[in-house]
Amino acid sequence: MTQANADELLKVLLADDSLAASNVKLTGSPLAAGTFAHGQTTLGIDNGLLFSTGDITGGHSALGTPGDSDLDTILGAPETHDAISLEFDFVPKGSTLSFNYVFGSEEYPAFVGSEYNDTFAFLVNGANVALIPGSNNPVSINTVNANTNSGYFIDNSNSTIKPLPGTQFGGLTKVLPVTAPVNKGKTNHIKIVLADANDNIYNSFVAIQKNSMKSLGTVNVHYVDQAGKHLSDDVVLTGNIGDPYTTDKKSFNGYVFQQLQGNEHGTFANQTQEVTYVYSAVPTPVGQSQTNQTNTLADTGTVILPALSLMLLLLTAACGMLVCKRYNS
Repeated sequence: MTQANADELLKVLLADDSLAASNVKLTGSPLAAGTFAHGQTTLGIDNGLLFSTGDITGGHSALGTPGDSDLDTILGAPETHDAISLEFDFVPKGSTLSFNYVFGSEEYPAFVGSEYNDTFAFLVNGANVALIPGSNNPVSINTVNANTNSGYFIDNSNSTIKPLPGTQFGGLTKVLPVTAPVNKGKTNHIKIVLADANDNIYNSFVAIQKNSMKSLGTVNVHYVDQAGKHLSDDVVLTGNIGDPYTTDKKSFNGYVFQQLQGNEHGTFANQTQEVTYVYSAVPTPVGQSQTNQTNTLADTGTVILPALSLMLLLLTAACGMLVCKRYNS
């Protein structure tokens, strides 16, 4: 662990020049923010930056610094302590912001479900985007644990995972992604903030992967009928600007593919791209009489054909008899 100032933290955080950052500000104890290395076996992230509600060098547990008003609002009461936050303005080249992080806490597992719900937020233009994947629910001790959303949780109640300094924990999340919409080419604002809730005795931390914060290109894929009705949920593809993308043509019962609007394959660009697959409904037969008639003919064919053959045989025999009679006469 190495303590770092705001500019140093920002350099570790940003992946490339897809974000033009400015007005960076670090608020809280300088003991609570820094960088780490060789964290793969502990966090699932090898290098990155770390925020803690305690001393990242493993010293003081309670820092005695104020809480954060934004987190107070999220919790519904002014009850946070030892807050640490990094915030800055940025102008993205793409329409999506992404990065990867891990959250862990000493509050696990004893205080799951209690008011000691140490909390954090990634506020992008005022909206918290630290959400459980595929939902609008924020990640916290009470929402990700051994009983709730356990697929994203790693239990360390037996202390089998050796912590880094400043990351003592009874549990932690797996590496989680953030993907958030941003205003391309305009000034946006992000605030990364963490605090203890209700007391400052047990600590929590957030680790963000080095060089994982970047602006991405977006491709929205739609599947509709000719009237514009959606046949399935849209698919949102994101990727580094300049990287290739490909979309998939789906099949739907009762529909046939009609036309493609946009590029099925291409590269992610600064602007959001739209790809639409249009389908037309397969006409339904008016009735079943035609089918029934065909089936009847098919079913009776085995009876009609032998009957015709017998009639022809009898007719041939009769003609033969007439020929013989005429010859004899």
